[in-house]
Amino acid sequence: MADNNQYVISYEDRDEIHTSRWNITGINTKSAGNTSAGWLFMVCSLSGTTVTVDLYKDFALGASDKVLTGTFSTASITTTPAKCSLTAANTSGLGGYVYFESYVSDPADDYVSVLATLCVDEEIREDWYDLAALPSYVYDSTNGLAKWCIIATKRVLLQVSHQYANELGGFGAKEQPFYQSSSRLVPDWRKIASPDQLKEATICQALCLALGSMHKQADVTMYSDLRDHYRQRYMDAVNAWHLAFNTDPSSDEDNDTMKSARSVRLDRI
Repeated sequence: MADNNQYVISYEDRDEIHTSRWNITGINTKSAGNTSAGWLFMVCSLSGTTVTVDLYKDFALGASDKVLTGTFSTASITTTPAKCSLTAANTSGLGGYVYFESYVSDPADDYVSVLATLCVDEEIREDWYDLAALPSYVYDSTNGLAKWCIIATKRVLLQVSHQYANELGGFGAKEQPFYQSSSRLVPDWRKIASPDQLKEATICQALCLALGSMHKQADVTMYSDLRDHYRQRYMDAVNAWHLAFNTDPSSDEDNDTMKSARSVRLDRI
């Protein structure tokens, strides 16, 4: 199953580091998987011009919790972003890469929180308890529903970027994954202050996709009815969004709340 995720939220302070174009492969969304309910925790350290990047599946940052590691040189960042290839640590099964647009200093906090997927199997199991009974082309015995969680994460974040383009950095930005520029600023997913607010929509989207993949063309089945059920629940969840945004995630913790893309700002908390 394809499981490379390019829709990753890195909650970094861009006064310290600026990452972009994340691509993580091998995500396992099962309960004993290689993330902490979708989260990873990144530690960066500079020595000379070489930066070591380590990602852990637990915020305790234990040696056995390391799941990805890589290095890159800051020497070329002034002219082009530096690519950091990431390889598996502790046989995690993960891999991928991330670009560094700037590296001013090591992050002051112990780690940078990195959200690799908006939902995982245990959360989906609240709606569909017997995931393992699904066909093998739907539920992967190794990585669970990772494929569908990743696709759902992408679709939900794209929906957010459509409805809240101004809050996430504005319209018309050239942000294609392979756009060669050192000015990849938006959409700035870090401004989503509470990604848990997107969880219901992501779970419903993942189930809609997974169950829909079992639909037989021109044949009404139980799975197509369930697909439609979760599609409607997804739409209901999107319509109920009352998202909180951090307008300046590098400098403050002030959140703006918006009822919808069509409403005025309601309050500041």
